[in-house]
Amino acid sequence: MVYSDIGALDSDGAIVGLIALRGWTGELPAFYWAQSYGGNVEPVLAALVFLVAGASELTLRLLPVALSLIVVLLTYRLGLATVGRRGALVGAALVSAGPGAFLWWSVHPGPYWACLALVLGAVVLLVEAPEQLSPRRAGAIGALSGLAWWANPLSAAVVVPVALTRLGPLRTGRTPLWLGAGAAAGAAPWLAATAARGLVTLRGPRAGVLGSSYLDHLEGFFRIVQPMALGLRVPYTGDWLPGRLVAVAVYLGLLALFAVALVRWARGRDGSPAAPLLAVAAAYPFLYAVPSASWYVVEPRYLLFLSPFVALLLGWAATAWRPTRRAVATVALLAAWTASSVVIVHRGRFPAPNAADVPVPADIGPLVRGLEAEGARFAFGHYWLSYRVTFATEERVIVAPTIVSRYRRYDELVRAQPSPPYAFVRASPVLAEFLAALDQRGISWRVEGYGRFAIVFPAERVLPEELPMVFDG
Repeated sequence: MVYSDIGALDSDGAIVGLIALRGWTGELPAFYWAQSYGGNVEPVLAALVFLVAGASELTLRLLPVALSLIVVLLTYRLGLATVGRRGALVGAALVSAGPGAFLWWSVHPGPYWACLALVLGAVVLLVEAPEQLSPRRAGAIGALSGLAWWANPLSAAVVVPVALTRLGPLRTGRTPLWLGAGAAAGAAPWLAATAARGLVTLRGPRAGVLGSSYLDHLEGFFRIVQPMALGLRVPYTGDWLPGRLVAVAVYLGLLALFAVALVRWARGRDGSPAAPLLAVAAAYPFLYAVPSASWYVVEPRYLLFLSPFVALLLGWAATAWRPTRRAVATVALLAAWTASSVVIVHRGRFPAPNAADVPVPADIGPLVRGLEAEGARFAFGHYWLSYRVTFATEERVIVAPTIVSRYRRYDELVRAQPSPPYAFVRASPVLAEFLAALDQRGISWRVEGYGRFAIVFPAERVLPEELPMVFDG
């Protein structure tokens, strides 16, 4: 997937690389550009990778792959401490094989895999802990939890339920002090940003895919994103796999199976060490529904933190049978899971960036070479072209977006030019609209084609806001 069009870098991912590059100049914001959430843990890691392997699209795309592999290993480690070796192996296999939505994210830089790795690291240290935590272990658990909180406060929906199952070790001696000190150190960037900005750092994006109430978010969890996270619905389209009737029956069956396990645990009939997994799976929906970001249900990105726990519970269920049935159940589960992932990766309409009305080619090299050949160090372009070109050239060429800007400094540099050029995908009707608008204003122009891209050089200075009918999104 890394080398396929599915794994092609987009501007959202390129910003992770640009933050990392800017970090080496001493500029490292607490959060992703133009946001008050999404701690920059992954850009810090990217900066370290660039120091060793150099900055490139490939090294940037390999970072989430490496983080997802760490998540698989930590899932296995957590499984050993909770559901045993067989369940751990099956759970780790499920995490590595899907579902399809998470496979897509495993080759796209963003804040999710780094946060999940931190969460699982804290959970593993806590679950494996003896009855009395050493100061070093307590501090490490706190630090990892604090870093995860900085990356995404939804991480608490995992850490808190697990901690409630391990209150004994957490309350002994000076353990709370070490935990608190570690958490404060890990969350220091978030705490500093919150002190400067207020509790806006707890507010995620707001929009209207779902209603804004807690019950709306809870409904979205159970009706839409949880089936997607189980590979039973296709992201973005919402189609059921393999069909609505079968998928709903499987989904309801899994919920019923979980309910039985939860009731047995609550009544004390099941002393299984799987209690941390059950606690997270039971609490997560109700904590997930609190943040405003829960409106986003077109794909299940915010259920990534829950996925290792669900995978281990499924592995536990599949391996709980007698040997013959155990083999059949395990093979059937892995086969169905993998088949669903393959179908979703190929059928899911994952974000293929458009600029503005046609897909952006996966290979942006011709545009980069064209801008450099023309000596154009500063230009305007659509959002899905801009930051990708800027990262690909390591800021030798800076392309500012015509709309949806995330970094003011790039805008200022491009707008300071006497007559900045504009980059387009050649097949885009917006190109013809732009040229017509220039003609209407009596401005001469020159167009140069490079592969599937075009660069327009107006003879006079023209800014995007002067042509709102062209650059309207």
